[in-house]
Amino acid sequence: MPPRVFSGNRLEVLVARLAEETAGPRDPMRSEVVVVQSAGMQRWVSMRLAARHGVCANLSFPFPVALIYQLLRQAIPDLPPHSPFDQGVMTWRLARLLPGMLHEPSFAALRAYLDPAAGQEGLKRFQLAEILAGLFDQYMIFRPDHVRAWDRGEGDGAKALPHEAWQAELWRELAGDHAELSRAALKERLLAILHQLERGQADFPGARPDLPERVSIFGITSLPPYYLELFDHLSRLTQVDVYLLNPCEEYWGDILSPREAARRFKRPLRDDETRQVAPNALLANMGGLGRDFFDGLVSLEADFESLFEPPGRASLLASIQDDIFRLTSPAAAALEGPDEPLFEPPFEPTDGTGEEAADDQPGRKVLLDPTDRSIQVHVCHGPMREVEVLRDALLGMLDEDPDLAPRDILVMTPDVNVYAPFIRAVFDAPSASAPRLPFSIDDQSGGESPLARTLLEILDLAGGRLEAS
Repeated sequence: MPPRVFSGNRLEVLVARLAEETAGPRDPMRSEVVVVQSAGMQRWVSMRLAARHGVCANLSFPFPVALIYQLLRQAIPDLPPHSPFDQGVMTWRLARLLPGMLHEPSFAALRAYLDPAAGQEGLKRFQLAEILAGLFDQYMIFRPDHVRAWDRGEGDGAKALPHEAWQAELWRELAGDHAELSRAALKERLLAILHQLERGQADFPGARPDLPERVSIFGITSLPPYYLELFDHLSRLTQVDVYLLNPCEEYWGDILSPREAARRFKRPLRDDETRQVAPNALLANMGGLGRDFFDGLVSLEADFESLFEPPGRASLLASIQDDIFRLTSPAAAALEGPDEPLFEPPFEPTDGTGEEAADDQPGRKVLLDPTDRSIQVHVCHGPMREVEVLRDALLGMLDEDPDLAPRDILVMTPDVNVYAPFIRAVFDAPSASAPRLPFSIDDQSGGESPLARTLLEILDLAGGRLEAS
């Protein structure tokens, strides 16, 4: 059966539907599989399901890569428990391999960059290895055919670009005898296994993977084609449900940002063309990954079910969400005429004299309720001050709304590892004037552990100066 896609613009509605789907009778000895993309999402979903059912038990929350590798290990028992192509493992292996390959002619650029005479060769080599490990990791996911061509000895011939030649050589040296364990190779093996299971072959080689009764993919805003293809084939053997957080009710898989359109049409766009190409500039400019994921799901011919709720226009945030939801923009709405206001204000706008403002100017600015705090911008001089302002803002919200609890609040940041020590310093500090806010920090990388950092700082003392302080 094709995958089922439940598409909606509110996570609360999507998780309610997930609760309905998982509430039915099932084998108590088999875990319900809910694929998520972060530990924070796992925690939120489990708490919501527990609130709905009274308990959240016998559920597993694997990441996409972990689920795929788990199925492979069941079918191919000789696979190691941990892949040698994990990004962290590749970093150290590349750092060890690079010095022995710099003499090759194609490595001239790297040889100049890692010149020992310039100093800090060890640090620069590790930083370069870290970047290359991330690059190879992306190649295996987004360009698996390219990686498999390198495995066959292609990609470093006379027609190869300079950077491709040394990358192909370095990859083959890195892969060595383990080329069949890379994600690109394992994808081919898993697809072959799923094809054989789909045909019901009696002489199936190896152990049959224990497929879950259902795989629910929840709250993932983007998946590369690598995983989409695998989940599409998996849906022919077991039920696959996708709970897609989609901000727009309309089809938006083909919208282009002005920059993308100018690159395609080879000329700058006129204003009327910009409004036509990007009906909502915010979605077009910042929704690239989600657009590609949404377009990929449509290409799978999945069964779609809409769970949308119009955001309304009661606040500035809701108005922006409503423009995205309807795939319109305030500028486009204003051009339709004076009867199409930018959004409906929560009170009657005035011109400052107590009289109602004139409503005969298309595109005029509409006044908002002065108490509207749906979008706030705080200018701070550093991360520590940002966290202090955040704490004060949260205390104010909790004081204003007695029904709001700390468990209802999620704070997001681009790199939580940067802010983690400041969060602990501010939120753990005792205060006589304000209560302590309970908190937890998710999605930290293991390399940023405070204990590990302390150990490294102690080891650094041996090569540093011991000052009086």
